[in-house]
Amino acid sequence: MAQRHGMQGKVLIEGASITELVDFTLNINSGVAESNKIGGTWTRSTYLSRKASASISCNYDPDDTVMAALITGFTTGDVEFSSVALYDNASAYFGGQSAILTSASVTKSYGGYDKFTASFDYKETLTYA
Repeated sequence: MAQRHGMQGKVLIEGASITELVDFTLNINSGVAESNKIGGTWTRSTYLSRKASASISCNYDPDDTVMAALITGFTTGDVEFSSVALYDNASAYFGGQSAILTSASVTKSYGGYDKFTASFDYKETLTYA
């Protein structure tokens, strides 16, 4: 598994930037199977599949339209988004591909910031541009 953790940058959901971003995590997993014979002296690996997922964490802003769209989408079942891009610097980004929203939550805090988190599974091959 490859993992990239960003603590600065921005996240765009269908071209709109989410506010109050604290951090994001990008995971890329590869499925591999061993295909050697019993008693073989060398293990052979066969590539099966690859999957990418992302999670974001923000300070909750009830006026943020992107957070509201994610919460509405998750509660109504409209969980497919055409583009989820994770920018870890000024110009380069991961994603931009369609993704399925797998979770969205708001955690209330007493005496601190309320937190918003969301997770996505990418439907297509992840890009870096």
